[in-house]
Amino acid sequence: MSMRPIIFTVMFFLCAVLAPPSAFAQYDLKNERVQEHLILKRYIQNKYLYQKRLIEVLEYYNGRPGTYPIYKLIEPYIRGEFYDPFGEKTIDELYELAYIADSADDPDTSARAAEDFKTVLKWHYPNYTILRKAIPLVRENAALGDAKLLQWMQNLLVQRLLKSGNGQVLNTAYQIFSLEEENLILSHHNVKVINTEVINNGREYYHIHLVEDRETGKPFKIYTRLSEVMQRIFDLKKEKNPNYTYPLGLPDNFE
Repeated sequence: MSMRPIIFTVMFFLCAVLAPPSAFAQYDLKNERVQEHLILKRYIQNKYLYQKRLIEVLEYYNGRPGTYPIYKLIEPYIRGEFYDPFGEKTIDELYELAYIADSADDPDTSARAAEDFKTVLKWHYPNYTILRKAIPLVRENAALGDAKLLQWMQNLLVQRLLKSGNGQVLNTAYQIFSLEEENLILSHHNVKVINTEVINNGREYYHIHLVEDRETGKPFKIYTRLSEVMQRIFDLKKEKNPNYTYPLGLPDNFE
């Protein structure tokens, strides 16, 4: 039997073990750049698709509310760079722009703030958390946008959420894309939350809410799926630390 394959194997092992730290650092840097490139590519593709579908949904609406498949707009949004499941920074920005639009002494400054408000908001039309805060601002100042359009959009988001599951088991968990949607589900069921368990298998993320019916006092569970929300958190963490991992948390019966 030839010793050559064995010698090559041993040499490869020694090279890997004795490789200088700089070699691994270069690999990490290359891996980081690949990840950044893939994320940027995905953002560009979904930004284009979002703009295309936004035109489509506005043409569909045209002042005459109907039933539009809102998921067509949600899909590129939750995969794009503007996806903001928390909404805090975006909402703060909208409040600031609305204030300037309302109170600026200079008409040009006021008009610019109103246009900036509309520009920021248009990238978040499929976000229930953000729309819920923006609609009252638009109702108070028509220069900020079309309140009827935004209300129609919000109604579609609520319908989508309530039809996304029944929350009774993991397989029929409500599909959550922004955090306020989870509060909407709990309010819809008129329950008090006793405890919430977070579970995941590295791909899918769920909340299991142990709740109590406010009228009957009967305890039961409501399941919500937050995979896209958690993936967004994961992406943001990975941008800062390419080696970031999220700990698994699985019950015995998780499949």
